[in-house]
Amino acid sequence: MPLGRGGCQNKKKAVFPGQLSGNKINDKVQKKSTKRNLKIELYLNKASRYIINYLIDHNLGNLVIGNNPS
Repeated sequence: MPLGRGGCQNKKKAVFPGQLSGNKINDKVQKKSTKRNLKIELYLNKASRYIINYLIDHNLGNLVIGNNPS
């Protein structure tokens, strides 16, 4: 599932060095990175909550994640 317009982040980050100098670049890049990371974290939390609610609604007690070696 795509995370939205996350691909634009790199393009926006590439524009900053030409426009700004010094600490302003670092601040802007840090702000963009933090915003992106928060969006990813929110997406993962919502997905896990959806899965847990599905398991509860269907009375499923065990969730196994990973590879079962045979």
